[in-house]
Amino acid sequence: MDCIACPSNIYNYFKHLIITFQHELKIPDIITNISEILNLQSKKIILFGAQGLTHITEYNNFLTSNKIYLYNTEQLPSGKWDYIINNNIEEWWDYSLVNINYLHSFNKIKKHIPFCYSSILELPLKYLDKNTITFFGTHHERRYSICNKLHDALYKYNILVNYNTSGNLMNNEYDEYVKSNMVYLNIHYYTPSILEIVRIVPLLCQGHLVISERSNDEYLDKLFSPYLVWLDDLYLQDGTFNVPYLLYIINNHDNNKLKESFKQLNFNNQLHSAQII
Repeated sequence: MDCIACPSNIYNYFKHLIITFQHELKIPDIITNISEILNLQSKKIILFGAQGLTHITEYNNFLTSNKIYLYNTEQLPSGKWDYIINNNIEEWWDYSLVNINYLHSFNKIKKHIPFCYSSILELPLKYLDKNTITFFGTHHERRYSICNKLHDALYKYNILVNYNTSGNLMNNEYDEYVKSNMVYLNIHYYTPSILEIVRIVPLLCQGHLVISERSNDEYLDKLFSPYLVWLDDLYLQDGTFNVPYLLYIINNHDNNKLKESFKQLNFNNQLHSAQII
């Protein structure tokens, strides 16, 4: 590969994924300037965030002038991303078999490459706060409702639920936050949904405790099940949270143990399996 391309206004959303590809494949350049991206010629390019380019007239010429390997992170069965699926793309790379199956009717060359552990994502941890459970992502009523319900169950135990939808957990702010906070919540924007491993993997690389909803991608759920706590396992039959069980999980979580275990799910192995390297 000659380079990785991702529009600058989208780059922060895919930063961890992009630097992992760069590290594992030893790719020299990451190009984020849109004009520079669209002027590339005769290159082999891994493209992220195509949705930031498709509205520009020069985009089709960019596709035909280069060999584009598009790594998709969107949930294709919704149908809203059909406009990105273009015949001039050399290969479509995807983290989800649900998406791969959706692409069958488009006659694309496809490779399944789940995002997993890479040493480039590890950060030096500080004192870890076990008294805050953090959700960060785009606001949605179902996300807010679940966080609010969890807050009501835990506030009397001095456990704070941080519902962060401001978008300020990026770059250095993200790094500094995850160095000191241990517990995270992953909630789908809508259902059915594919597991949000772009958010989950960098947290697991620190050995953090991630509580997640299950998805409709059975393969991903099974692949990540040894490293996650499933949200539905924390509910009692009456729909309330099993607070003593949750507190037990939090208080007995061992970051180093989980991180060492998660190293077995190695991104480099996924690249080899997909015959990328």
